[in-house]
This record gives sequence, C-alpha cells and structure tokens, in this order.
Amino acid sequence: MDITFGFDEKQKEAISNIAKVCRDKGIRGFIVGGAVRDAFLKISPRDIDMCFEEDPRNIIPEVDLEDFIYYEPFSTATVRFKNGVKMDFIRCRKEVYERNGALPTIMPSDIKDDLRRRDFTVNALAFDVVEEVVIDPFGGITDIKGKRIKSVHENSYREDPTRIFRAVKYAARYGFIISETDEIRECLKEGVLNSISNERYFNEIYSLCRENSWIEAFLCCNELGILSLEENSLGKKSIFADYSDTNVRLLNLANSNSDRLTVRRIAENSIVQKQIKETLICFMEKDTIDQLLAVRDNFDIYRVLKNSSPYYRIILSFEYRIYYKLLNFEKNLDLKLNLDGEYVKKAGIKEGREVGQVLEHVMMLKLNLGLECEKKYFDENLGAILDAIKHKA
Repeated sequence: MDITFGFDEKQKEAISNIAKVCRDKGIRGFIVGGAVRDAFLKISPRDIDMCFEEDPRNIIPEVDLEDFIYYEPFSTATVRFKNGVKMDFIRCRKEVYERNGALPTIMPSDIKDDLRRRDFTVNALAFDVVEEVVIDPFGGITDIKGKRIKSVHENSYREDPTRIFRAVKYAARYGFIISETDEIRECLKEGVLNSISNERYFNEIYSLCRENSWIEAFLCCNELGILSLEENSLGKKSIFADYSDTNVRLLNLANSNSDRLTVRRIAENSIVQKQIKETLICFMEKDTIDQLLAVRDNFDIYRVLKNSSPYYRIILSFEYRIYYKLLNFEKNLDLKLNLDGEYVKKAGIKEGREVGQVLEHVMMLKLNLGLECEKKYFDENLGAILDAIKHKA
C-alpha cells in the first residue's frame, strides 16, 4: 500500500530519492508516526519524519540536500532538500526509563523497538519506503478506524506522564475517544504530573493552546481532572481578546482555572514569555479588579491601569463587571498633555515631587472635565492648582 497519495509532488520526489539511496545501500528506511497516521485519516501530513536502521550520517551524503543540521547526542538530523522539502532524519532507537517521569536513556535499535517506544497505537505506524508496506505491530490502523486513542503498552502514562496531555491533544484534534480514561484518572490521583519538570508540563499546556481545537482539548482536561476549570469561561468573548494569538488562549486558560497553584506553575516556568509571566503573576497577586470596581471617574481608571501591559488588560477583560472601565482606559490610552515638566518648572516650581503632582492634577482635569488647553489653564490657575494639591495632601 502506498501512503504517499496525500503528499505533494516535491515531498514525493524527496521520498523517492531516499528510497533509491536505501535500496542501493541496503539500508532500511521508514516514514514513521504522524505522516502515516494522517495518510489513513486522508489528511495531508504536517511534517514527515524518516527513521533509519542506520545512523543518518550514512544517508545524508547520498541524498539531494541543500543543507542539514546533525544532532549527535540523539543521532538525528533536520534536513532540507534542494527542492525545499524539510524533514527530520532519525535513527531507530530503543528507550529505557530508569524511573517514571524521567527522560529516557536512548540506544540504537531497529524499527520494532522504535515503534514500541511511541506513545499511542495510532502513532506506532511505519511505511517501508523500499518495500512499500505498512508496518503496524500494535493495531494502530484498527484504532484509527475505530477513532480510539490507546497507549502502546501498559504503564505508559506513568512512564511518561506527558502522554496524558498528548492523548487529550489527539482526541480533540481528530474527534477520537481516549480508551484509557480510568487509567489516566488513577495516574492523576497518584500525582504522576509531579514527576515531570515544570518545563515539560508547560510545553504540553502550551502545545494544547496551539491546537485549533484548544477549547475542546481543555474541556477534556477538565473532564479527566487534569485541570480545574470554569468551563463557561473558556473562549469567553472579549473585544480585547484575539484568540488567533496562542498567548491570549493561555491567558484565557489561566483566568478559567480555579486552581491558582496550576496558574502559578505555568507562570513560574522558565520558558514562558516574560510579558506573559508578568501578566500571570500580577493577575494572581494584585487586586486590580477590586480597585477598578471601586473607582468612579476617568482619572482613577487611568491611574489604576496606566502602567499595565496589553496582555494584562486582556486577562482583566474576562471580568464583565469592569469591561466598560477597560474600554474607557483604551479610549484615553493615547491621551497626552501639551504641558510638561519643563514648562511647570519655568513657573517657579522646582521640587520634583510637586512638579509631578501638578502634572497629575492637570491630567485629572483633562480626563474628567475634558480640559482642552492645559498650558492656558495652568498659566491662569496655578494658585488654584497648588491649593488643590495641598488640600489633597
């Protein structure tokens, strides 16, 4: 059976080139994993992984490549053919886990071991590019037809708890069911997610955020008990929230999560973007929503939000009670005084703190009363401004 019918002409050309080299040199080469799965789903492959029972360095000089990067610790390479097609070249390998949750020890092996190390039966598929046959040792094709996500072997979710997130991802992406929900729930009760690093945990969460079916994925997480979410808050509409931005999806997830320990685990991850990290920490630690609920005029809204980032205002926007106050701030965001500190100092006010208080007072009048000519008002009412500042102090 030829599984390359969904490939484009350039991808087919590259596969043909690889097959010829494998045939001439007596090397077994395979298309593996997602590309084979997607062929049975009649979906064009997202990417193509080639697996060889040989170090990729023995194949690379023989194929028509433009360039490549070789990763010696893993015997893998990222390659680009002269026709522009990109692939990963991987040496067939066996993985051994010294303990549950640890990264595996890798050793060279054959296609049988390479498929056994994979997460789910639907991904444990290979296509021999020379013999043009599909290798399916774990019934992956049957599970694709039955729309099931099923692990390759027992203890899979304890061995590598990130597979729990990947089960959710594939189930949501393809509309499949997860066969081992009871086992996953039992693993979660045992605390298996605590055996993986924060970085690996965040990578899986962020990977779900990148999915087109991200809401369905997180609803599945909720059902399994991976997360504690207010389901009605997922994908909540807001004119501030552009859900084509993966980071906005992440913020919506954090806002929907009733377990602040999970949000903190995401926020304290070393690879989360700085702006998102700061947004999540501020969201957990500041009482901005309560402050905005209490304010009554334009200037107070401005004062609460003036140092906030766009991402922080997005996560605040999921609280409908302050929505119009956020709109008010956005409307006045670019408002500038035509009065500055140097102009104030020329009027005889020397002390830096008082200069700032004068500018703040004039900004309050501009925001609350629609003051139009600040310099004129300042020139004609300096005494009144200073009295107001003194009285307020």
